[in-house]
Amino acid sequence: MNLGSPSKSKLVLLGLLLVFLISSVALYLKFIRPLRNLNNPTPAGFAISINGDPVSWEEFNDRVRYAKVAQNITDDQAARKVAYASLVERYVLLKEVGGMMPKVASPSASYENSLFENDSQYKEEVIYSVIREEVSSKVVSQRDFRYIVVTFGWQSIDIPVDEQRKLALSKITYLYNLVKSGESFESVGQDADADQEIKILNGGVAYVIEKKHPRAHVIYSEEFTKALFNLKEGEVTPVITIANDPTKWGRSENQREFAFAFGTVDKIQAGSYPLYDDWLKEQIDALIIVSNI
Repeated sequence: MNLGSPSKSKLVLLGLLLVFLISSVALYLKFIRPLRNLNNPTPAGFAISINGDPVSWEEFNDRVRYAKVAQNITDDQAARKVAYASLVERYVLLKEVGGMMPKVASPSASYENSLFENDSQYKEEVIYSVIREEVSSKVVSQRDFRYIVVTFGWQSIDIPVDEQRKLALSKITYLYNLVKSGESFESVGQDADADQEIKILNGGVAYVIEKKHPRAHVIYSEEFTKALFNLKEGEVTPVITIANDPTKWGRSENQREFAFAFGTVDKIQAGSYPLYDDWLKEQIDALIIVSNI
């Protein structure tokens, strides 16, 4: 290749050097610096900055410790992700209510447990729970739900698990067919609550009436929650099989729970978002976040 005069050769070499330097910087920013940040948890004076407001490492590490205890998380990186999400959500919520913090009562003895290191931590959790509910009631379309759940798989019950499953399936199928044949959900639900075999399987109530958000989260089923939220007024979900990993929620393996469930929505009050998480994601996408974690 003929590069011509020495001056042109120098220009070419300078151009190649410049391309190399730019590529090296881009490689460092994209791959190497994030890896350094994982190994060095305090590379800057703040953990994260949200729209220019810094969150100190002390506050961030407090959230990490709480996440580990509250959600039984043992992996440091997983706990850091939970803490990060919690802090960003709190910023969004506080911004939404204009910084107005609701007043909450001091904790009673029943709240003095391992989840809370002190009274102020308890109050903080309650405050943001109240704000979340307040915001959710404004931005999310509200629904009145009815649903029936029959659980099985508890090793503490003196019935083999396979027999529990067969019994639960026969019960939920019978109740579901009653609803589909025209009987009111309320009367069928009352029948479910009066059924002694269902009480044994469930260890409590089978028929649940909920406003706003279903307690499907209590049985940890995203599929069931989505099925309920996708209903129009008066529609009924199919029978949905729910299986849970108890260790994910801090339970022991012998507390494994399964369930069959179906539900309906009585009333829908229009709102801008079908789910709170939809609203939250939109708000977070609009934030400018700098992370050093």
